[in-house]
Amino acid sequence: MWARYLLFRSKSADHRLCGAFAAVVAANHCTKTSPIIATSAESQKKQQNYENNANCHSYGCVLLPRDVFYDVRSHEALTQLRSPSSDLKVQAKARRELSGSGNDDMATLTLIGSKGDAGGDVNQDRAFCISPFMKKDNWRLLGVFDGHARNGHFVSEHTLQQFPKRLAENLQKKLDPTASDETRSRQTCQCLEDTFLEVNLTAPGGGGCTASVILQCDHQLFVANAGDSRSFVSIYDSSTNQTHVVSISREDKPDLPDEQARIEKMGGKVYQPMYGGVPRVMYFDSTTGSNSGLAMSRAIGDHDATGVIANPILQVLDLNELVESRKFSDTEDGVHIFAVSASDGMMDYITPDVVAEVVGQALFRKNKHDNKDHPLTACERLIGLAAELWDRERHGRYRDDIAIAVSKIRTPPSRDVE
Repeated sequence: MWARYLLFRSKSADHRLCGAFAAVVAANHCTKTSPIIATSAESQKKQQNYENNANCHSYGCVLLPRDVFYDVRSHEALTQLRSPSSDLKVQAKARRELSGSGNDDMATLTLIGSKGDAGGDVNQDRAFCISPFMKKDNWRLLGVFDGHARNGHFVSEHTLQQFPKRLAENLQKKLDPTASDETRSRQTCQCLEDTFLEVNLTAPGGGGCTASVILQCDHQLFVANAGDSRSFVSIYDSSTNQTHVVSISREDKPDLPDEQARIEKMGGKVYQPMYGGVPRVMYFDSTTGSNSGLAMSRAIGDHDATGVIANPILQVLDLNELVESRKFSDTEDGVHIFAVSASDGMMDYITPDVVAEVVGQALFRKNKHDNKDHPLTACERLIGLAAELWDRERHGRYRDDIAIAVSKIRTPPSRDVE
């Protein structure tokens, strides 16, 4: 039912999306003041720079998510962008307003959660897209960082600021451009793991965050994950207008046999409820002076949680091999590849296949007779659906923060999708 709702857009679907956001607003304003999108004056100043697409560094220009509802200007621009009645000038204005969060090739958006007394009104999710990365053609980096515990938003913000910078430094120092593909692959994996560990060492205390990233270096694609956010790689087949998820990161849960054995060997304790519930790594929180539990086995930060490590699980994909395995023939190439990173606020309620279907159509389908999504409005629609499903499951009492980042990875040469 939900897949059908997502894949076949209509006026009623748009109304349902708006209704989901309206329910979110009503739930928040019954008991709370307006949510905090930025955590300080400095953050607000940075957000203004992001909106002006001025967040550029030596390693590239960073696209950052804006809130799909509580950021009023963003919400209005998204409405204009997805409205078929908007004229070209209005559409162009909306694109300029949102240029710091997305374009025709990549996009990232977020929605703050509704957490009651559990977490206050601070969005602990962070996400980003960078293309080109390190100013190299066919190099891209995207990812999400989902904060948890009292200071999780400080840890996710720290990771957002430090991860691309340190990864670029590590790749610059350690990657041999003359080496074989196999050697460069090993070197890149080592650079990614080193970056996770370096960011972890300097992370603030009192919380942690997931880290799920995808790095493209020419024809090689690297997926690195620590925690329960998800990153996946998908193919859009232009002959059938269908998508296929070809690789996805695992959720690092403490009850996985290998993870539980490692945690306990390191002196940690895994609690497994007898009658349902969520398995957790138990630890004493030095910032609150109380016992706590973490529902993941790997993360950035969480320095008090014995057995929780920042080392990522790594996957390597060869784009050339993917293309050859999916080409229609030696002369006809319709293989489009894209990547998605999303926090569990989305992935707990929407399957990777559905996310991929919506994103793939928005990135690659170009039939002018369709009411086709822009990548930004596709992300907005997925966030709206996730918010509605949270509301139905939790009866408006709780909704996690939601964040998503998407990017084209490969478009066939000299081919338009029709």
